[in-house]
Amino acid sequence: MNSTSIGWLVCTFSSLAGASELEVLCTDWKDYCNPDGSGIYFDIVDTIYRPSYSEIKKRVLPYKRSIFSAQQGHADIILGSYNNEIKNMLYPNNPDAYDAIYLLTNRQNAPAATLHDISLKNKSLLLLKNNQEYINLIPFNAHLYFASNFENAQQLLKINRYDYLILEEDNLPEKYSSNIVALYYRSILTYPAFPDTPEGRKNRARWDQQLPQLRDNGQLQQIYLRYGRGSDYATLLTLY
Repeated sequence: MNSTSIGWLVCTFSSLAGASELEVLCTDWKDYCNPDGSGIYFDIVDTIYRPSYSEIKKRVLPYKRSIFSAQQGHADIILGSYNNEIKNMLYPNNPDAYDAIYLLTNRQNAPAATLHDISLKNKSLLLLKNNQEYINLIPFNAHLYFASNFENAQQLLKINRYDYLILEEDNLPEKYSSNIVALYYRSILTYPAFPDTPEGRKNRARWDQQLPQLRDNGQLQQIYLRYGRGSDYATLLTLY
């Protein structure tokens, strides 16, 4: 076999094995993006893109670092972003999951009825420093403070220094003060974000082609069930 034939076989094999690496970033989120590379988000990416890439690199980073890395061209996908949240990134039509947002407040300040009574306008709001991904939920006319940890935030709520602490459902503590109450606020769909490049546009199109198929053939539900998140999947279907 001559060198030309060998070169052709090597190129063909490389093409079949996958063209390149896919760099995927996500914030640490139990059962969705685990530091060991497992999780619902990562499994969805594996299912959709594994046939097209020789390697899928998964990194768990703080949300702001993920955004910075992607905008510097160092990532191919950011998982768990709100639709059109990140400038100059591409978003598909199909979401990957959702965030259930809760507000913790002093019991005496809790609205009497439902979430429709809750407005964040002109309120004094708390975010934990490691939850900065929720900053886009803050109205421009609200007052925002970053608490160093939950205990610090809870003390500020107990003395009515601030109105609400914003937390995602999975971040709600198992125990908190008896005069603090958690109120469901809203659910927000989350999406993968892709760089605005030819490769990014190709990957976005592949997501929108494959995700509905995974939903229709039951694979998406099986991924959620693998991590004991069947109720999350049922809720996701109601939000489409």
